[in-house]
Amino acid sequence: ARPQVLLRLAAFGGAVGPLVDAVHNQVLLKYDVLPVQLPLLLGTAQTSLIIPPLLAITYALLGGLFPALAQQLVGNGSLQGVPAMSSARRAGLAVASTVLIIKASEICALALPAKVGLVLLYGMCTLQWAVLDGAFASALLALLVSVAGPVAELPFIWLGAWHYLPESSDYYPLARFGIDAGWAGLAAITAPCYFAVTTDAIALGRF
Repeated sequence: ARPQVLLRLAAFGGAVGPLVDAVHNQVLLKYDVLPVQLPLLLGTAQTSLIIPPLLAITYALLGGLFPALAQQLVGNGSLQGVPAMSSARRAGLAVASTVLIIKASEICALALPAKVGLVLLYGMCTLQWAVLDGAFASALLALLVSVAGPVAELPFIWLGAWHYLPESSDYYPLARFGIDAGWAGLAAITAPCYFAVTTDAIALGRF
């Protein structure tokens, strides 16, 4: 990716990413290092001053560097019938749908069993990908990030930067491998959120 694309992705991730991320954080986790409160229309959301640089790097990687690597693995194949639209409109819809999915994850975490919530959210993510992207390489990358993303949080949790609330912690994906790492407290509901953010970043990288 060109340097200006990486810089644009990093700027979006650092400035807008924390606002999107904060939508569901109040029901999933607490920040322990440099926490801040963000006033929103429907209440107050929490984030941390360490989140903007982390999301700046994340968006640059997910939207600017990793898509080409995924394309090398699976080629240029894609779904047929993906709606035609401008890259600007596609990027705008990707951001809006990601906010919707993350907000839905908050509702699912509060009101639905974990497995039901995951099926619903992954269904929304699949629809988002099919309408706004459709590339098999993008689907592969988003699926990989939905598993690797929660694991990437482990060093920050271990260092005490944040912790997941006990009621939202099911140790995903460690529990899938029989590892009961209670200190990690990872939440399964974050996996489809990582999927949606990846789709979002890819669309922004093409804008």
